[in-house]
Amino acid sequence: MKFPDGTTVTVEDYYEKPNPPKLVSGDGAEVSGDMVTQLTSAGAPGTDATPSNPFGFVQPVAETAEATATAEPKGGMLAANPNVIAGTDGEPIGNVQKLSGEVFAIRVDGTRVKLELGDQVFQGDILESGPEGAVGILLADETTFSMGNNGRMVLDEMIYDPQTQQGSVSMSVLQGVFTFVSGQVAKTDPDAMTLDTPVATIGIRGTQIGLEIPDGENLNVVLMEEADGFVGEVYVINDGGVRVMNGAFDFTTVRSFDQQPAEVVTIDTGDVVQRYASPLSHLPTTNSSGEATSGNTMGLQNDGDQGQKDIQDLNNFDTAAGGQQQVDTGTVRVTGGVQTLNIIDQVKADNTDINPYVNEGQTTTGTTVVETQVVEEIEAAPTTPTTPTEPPGPVSAQELADRGLENVTYNASTNTYTGTVDEDFDGSDLDVGFNLTGSEGDNVITTGNYTDTVTGSGGQDTIATGGGDDTLFGGGGDDVLSGGEGNN
Repeated sequence: MKFPDGTTVTVEDYYEKPNPPKLVSGDGAEVSGDMVTQLTSAGAPGTDATPSNPFGFVQPVAETAEATATAEPKGGMLAANPNVIAGTDGEPIGNVQKLSGEVFAIRVDGTRVKLELGDQVFQGDILESGPEGAVGILLADETTFSMGNNGRMVLDEMIYDPQTQQGSVSMSVLQGVFTFVSGQVAKTDPDAMTLDTPVATIGIRGTQIGLEIPDGENLNVVLMEEADGFVGEVYVINDGGVRVMNGAFDFTTVRSFDQQPAEVVTIDTGDVVQRYASPLSHLPTTNSSGEATSGNTMGLQNDGDQGQKDIQDLNNFDTAAGGQQQVDTGTVRVTGGVQTLNIIDQVKADNTDINPYVNEGQTTTGTTVVETQVVEEIEAAPTTPTTPTEPPGPVSAQELADRGLENVTYNASTNTYTGTVDEDFDGSDLDVGFNLTGSEGDNVITTGNYTDTVTGSGGQDTIATGGGDDTLFGGGGDDVLSGGEGNN
């Protein structure tokens, strides 16, 4: 390992150990032994460690010549070909759909490939983008993701059965800014897609997220809405604890692997667009069949083009009677008044204007003029106050409150309730999942045979979950944890 002051430290016999140990930076970021082995054995070019890249120093002791090659032949969209997905390194698992600048893939044999549109990517690839580079990739199960400039990540593993749409997806994110949208695998198993970072592991349960890790150790995570408004669920977990996010634009930060992720807050859409502009503008928007994906680009990929086309189609629409209907005058009822509109001429304006249908500059010949005359004032209809409704789901909010659960929300896609427990909660007889956070006091929390995530916080807690794949964290204090059957 080579440090900024020129000091070199060699860990002798590192690869002789059956399970090479993880490397930990002074600021609490971690890289697993498997990742160290993969980064060095692949011949990834090592760089000096800096405060903004604490793991740039990972490099093999023996220097090897860097191999360069052209990419493999373009193979079309892999999601249409069930024969190319396998569970071993070196198998193609996706295609490049969006690309700008320079982006490279380092294969498992050390070959360094400059990617082009349509190129395949392979299990075990290390992806790196340059200062002006960005890439969007469609995986075999129609998972999509994009990486902005100065990014680095590893395509660890993908197992996918197109017949059952089951499998698993795991990737390691080392540095950069990213957007991920889960595909078919996460729909059949909400815990099948994970992202590893130096400070936390992220589980994506059927949704879209954004990640920032510009310096290789300070991580920001935001839960995004998909294109149709759907919001799934994400958990961020490390040695310090776990945070669960299931609201649109929920946001958390992680500063060290042994510190719990920060309290979840909500950020506005403008902040999201500013932070994730590069990956959002490169996120694939169509699948292997040419159909729209669920990815939300938040208007950064000319989303207005479709609206422009729709308006043009409407202007050219022929009625059943034949020809275009022309209406010279009309009456429009609006809240606050009735106005008469006299149409003088058709709209003409420069498409570079802020509004392509209104000329914000000097009026020119041919510009539409609309004469208005208020002929009647009407009062706006009174609004009916909306009554807060309890979260939908098989269990009523009142019953959950009676059992000790507060601040309840429900995620229908995972059949999971999220809430806080002040003292005790018993949901062992309920056939639903829970994401529960206890108080700083002593809690007794019991859940049933479903996938649960329970965090005890402070105090002496007793946590017992039934069957299912559960995540338990006791927090501070002397705690008793029982995971029951399943993967815990």
